[in-house]
Amino acid sequence: MPLSYYKRILFIALLSYISLIILHKAVSIGDKPLFPNKSNISLNLPLKRAEVEGIVSSYPRASGKRFRFDVAVNKINGEQTKNGIIVYLHEADAANFRDKVLLKGTVGNIFSDKIPGNLDWKEYLEIKGINAKMLNPKVEILEEAGFIFRLSRNIHARILKVFDKEFNRDHSAILSGIVIGEKGNIPKSLKRSFQDSGAMHLLVASGSNVGFMAFIVYFICALARMKKGLAYFISIAVCGIYVLSAGLDPPLVRAYIMFMFALAGFLISRQSGVFQGLLISGFVILIYQPNALFDAGFQMSFIATYGIIVGMASWNKFIKGGIFFKAVMRIFAVSLFAQLGLYPLMAVYFHRISLVSAFSNIIFVPFSGVLMALGLLTAVFAEIPLVGYFISRVTLVSLKLFKFFVVKFGGFDYSAIFVSDPSCFLILASYILIFIFLHMPSLGFKNKKMYMAIGAALLIFLAGFLARKKKEISIFSHGKYSCAFFKKPDCGLIVLNAGIAGDKLTRAVLESGYAEIEILLLSALSPRYMSGLKELSENIRIKKILIPFGYYSKKERGIFNNLRKKGVSIEEMWPGEKKEFCGVKIGPRWGLHVYGDGKSFRNKGYSGDSFFDRLSWQINSDSFDFEFLRFGNGVRLYKSNKATGEAGNKAGRDIKGRKGRVVKIDI
Repeated sequence: MPLSYYKRILFIALLSYISLIILHKAVSIGDKPLFPNKSNISLNLPLKRAEVEGIVSSYPRASGKRFRFDVAVNKINGEQTKNGIIVYLHEADAANFRDKVLLKGTVGNIFSDKIPGNLDWKEYLEIKGINAKMLNPKVEILEEAGFIFRLSRNIHARILKVFDKEFNRDHSAILSGIVIGEKGNIPKSLKRSFQDSGAMHLLVASGSNVGFMAFIVYFICALARMKKGLAYFISIAVCGIYVLSAGLDPPLVRAYIMFMFALAGFLISRQSGVFQGLLISGFVILIYQPNALFDAGFQMSFIATYGIIVGMASWNKFIKGGIFFKAVMRIFAVSLFAQLGLYPLMAVYFHRISLVSAFSNIIFVPFSGVLMALGLLTAVFAEIPLVGYFISRVTLVSLKLFKFFVVKFGGFDYSAIFVSDPSCFLILASYILIFIFLHMPSLGFKNKKMYMAIGAALLIFLAGFLARKKKEISIFSHGKYSCAFFKKPDCGLIVLNAGIAGDKLTRAVLESGYAEIEILLLSALSPRYMSGLKELSENIRIKKILIPFGYYSKKERGIFNNLRKKGVSIEEMWPGEKKEFCGVKIGPRWGLHVYGDGKSFRNKGYSGDSFFDRLSWQINSDSFDFEFLRFGNGVRLYKSNKATGEAGNKAGRDIKGRKGRVVKIDI
């Protein structure tokens, strides 16, 4: 692709607008926006006996034993406002997409456990413009959605109903994801296989879905010998209904706008229609919802699409050979160019990268197109005798084969790897190298400046590895369970307790910038303090575990025995003992209990009461001395600390963790 595209006014304007959004985000103070909206209800919650008027902006989706949907609010208690609310109901059909509704009930705050490296539900919803929730409000439909919306949601409901009737849960979830992006019912183990095999993107309705629908319409129009212009408008209409049926998610909106401009460019013989469509779709989404810029889905969708557009424009001429070979290599190239841009983002958001994705998608991408066609045919002909049965059987066999490939590719050793959180240096260097690779044919293979830029990127990459990490304590909670990290750059990561789910704790460790745990400390031997240990140890290397003396059940004994076989050192310690590791002394003490009013006491000896018989752990060196409180939800700093941050410059104080917040203390 010519580099002159980056000099065009549309690209410069979009880049300037993105910079403005980032600047606004950067100068915001705390959780309050720099330019607060006086009608923002998040500042005045909860609101009891509220009457909320708005438009349902999403399809109802299952959430545990309830169903949830989003509402774009117009009025609260008769006053004009502009907010978003997530609503939870026991009935899925109480309201539907684009209905105008009146909700009566309590408007409350959204709570979310903040675990490093994991989805912050509250922040995720705020990015979507949702800042409050309502549980089981009374729902009154003031005005039903218009004809086009009713048509699209009937299509949506029809597809899901047929799939649930014809196939089991796994196959229905896979097909629903491929056809309209509804992947919520996929089991955890199967979702992991999709992630590791690099096929997860196929369960999100996006550009490939819109392109496939356009292909079907164009094919039918060609058979009917329609003119190009008429086929264009028919394609726009059909794809628009499909996008509405799939829920107007940002990847779909982006793909639809791109499709319109790509077709327009084709009709007027302009090659830049696809790239210009990408820029315009970015403008449309960000003007409507600026916070979408910070959404992982938005970023990944645009980066992947950008990589495909630029990479294929630059490298397509080098793909030569027979028809079959060229088709395979083009699929591989598309997958490679999309994945290149996604790798840094996957490291940041998921801390896990699929190494087989560029190869597996040679099978998965065309296979998903076949499944989408079969899925649509199943939804249309399911109730027609013989024909419907034949199509559904063919679809079932295809789904089984697709699932088989996904599980096999995801089950290879090192099909995917865990990676620690990359520094800003590594991310910057990665994207410089990716940009150069995508444009290498345009830059010229003998361009000296290009190789100088590659050298500079490698130096930045090296600086990322040499950048010194902070010495820091962090405390966070998940439900009733707490965990604490102590990061010591010249030693490694020390973790207190493993009572949080193993997958969540794994991401928290990787988010801290470490790929292994130097020492794991357990406050007690009860299951609640090690419920996540088994899965954590399968994902993250643990060098040493320190435990108190005492009884532990057969299940925990089995976990410890398996860890010993892997080479993990497990040592028992009695309160008062201390051992030196990596320049620090670590030892257990009788449990230090600190209450909300600041009063504290230390239990002396085991009482037989599991509530009190939990130990604290003290860590000290020449420059710091602190103790984790017995729940792991706080820390006592002693006088020798040179602490800043959360502790200020004062030493000798107790700092307790708070639910829904990560407490960090720099030492």
